[in-house]
Amino acid sequence: MQNEPDIIHQPVTLEALQGAGYNERPEDSRAMAPCRKHVFWLPKRDNEQALVVRIQARITVMQGCSFATDCGMGGNVFIEELVASAAGYFQIDMPFDLKTQRLPYPHQIEVRGQCDPVAKSYDLILRNSQIAYSSKLAIVIHAHEDIDIHYTVEARPAETAD
Repeated sequence: MQNEPDIIHQPVTLEALQGAGYNERPEDSRAMAPCRKHVFWLPKRDNEQALVVRIQARITVMQGCSFATDCGMGGNVFIEELVASAAGYFQIDMPFDLKTQRLPYPHQIEVRGQCDPVAKSYDLILRNSQIAYSSKLAIVIHAHEDIDIHYTVEARPAETAD
């Protein structure tokens, strides 16, 4: 076999991989701004196979006079997806409703000095929010810095036979 001049023949060390952003364990991965990393270690239980973890979230937004939260569900809620990454952690992005620019309603246009922005927290409904309970692996979630994460432990839903 001939050595090709364009191929690098050098052993790859774990330090080199980590320097390039690869991590062996999800809890060691770096969260890129504007995200924060949340790591949950669950206690060992005898009935782990009968349990699931439901990830729940709240989002804090700066709200001025022109801010509207009606997302078609009566307002004050946002919806996003809990996405599993190939690196072993989960990702929660900023909801689409907050990424898009909002147009003020005519009666809500800010008048200088009469409407100061206020931070308010709202429920963030997560699709695909159930994770199998495991005390052996950490649950690692990278979420936008304005999103706070917590979890509840529930009984595994009964399998439905269709």
